[in-house]
Amino acid sequence: MEVYLVKEKILELLKQSNEYHSGEELSQRFGVTRAAVWKSIKQLEALGYVIESKTRKGYRLVGTPDILFESELTDLLHSKFLSYSIHHLTNTSSTNDFAKQLAEQNQPEGHVVISEYQTKGRGKKHSQWEAAPGKGIYLSVVLRPEIGVMQLPKLTICVQTAVCLALEQVTQEKIQCQWPYSLYCHGKKLCGILLESFGSIEQLDYTIAGIGIQVNADEDELPDGMTSLLLVTQREQDRKQLAAAVLNHLDIIYHQFCQGQFGSVFQQYWHHYSFQSMPEGDWEYAGIAEDYTLQAVEQNTGKTICL
Repeated sequence: MEVYLVKEKILELLKQSNEYHSGEELSQRFGVTRAAVWKSIKQLEALGYVIESKTRKGYRLVGTPDILFESELTDLLHSKFLSYSIHHLTNTSSTNDFAKQLAEQNQPEGHVVISEYQTKGRGKKHSQWEAAPGKGIYLSVVLRPEIGVMQLPKLTICVQTAVCLALEQVTQEKIQCQWPYSLYCHGKKLCGILLESFGSIEQLDYTIAGIGIQVNADEDELPDGMTSLLLVTQREQDRKQLAAAVLNHLDIIYHQFCQGQFGSVFQQYWHHYSFQSMPEGDWEYAGIAEDYTLQAVEQNTGKTICL
């Protein structure tokens, strides 16, 4: 068995119980030498896993790192439509750029790139997305919907809605959407979303859905006008639970979109829309303009504005 597979198998076994497992037991179970077992244990410890070792007893897992490894997320994922495959990075310039490379290599829909830090994350109009290492969630998902360019605003709404519902589920806080790329909480920006698509006008080859969430950053680690879940909830958040919730909700919402059920998705989006920058009134959704802006109409006056 390859060494990296031994490491994964040992970790899986240690997670299953709180019991000690001797080096001899592990070597026999996985058909490797005790030296290979010891090497795998050291590799896991280097990754941040806390493994207790006792003479004549063996090894026991007592702590897991706050790192978004695939092995840490797999048990939390319950996707039925997207078959997620997670590519974890310690550092990258941009998860969107990395995901684009994978998409160009014909990686399937559902491939996820997730990084502990990115140096050149992008926001709307190519502004820089600033985030502290290991304090947020920076991920990109390869999607291959059978749509043309004109359907992209609807897909953007779907991704926003999925992330919004995930944040509310985990934090129990009121999260608001703002067209086209942002999520807000308590009047401050919390999350940025950037969709980049490639292909023809009639049929896209693929779309990269990039998501950046400020999770456990302190006030002095944030750009002006932004907040984090730590500041909002006054407690540290489990990034693994949050990342899994985002992917689980994206699986559900994206499936609805692909099944032609955008109307039900949009109802949830509009329910969470932030009207703080709009004039007072009874506003309803009026459509998507040719420049991809959302339009709203005031029910009493008939006045239409672009959001």
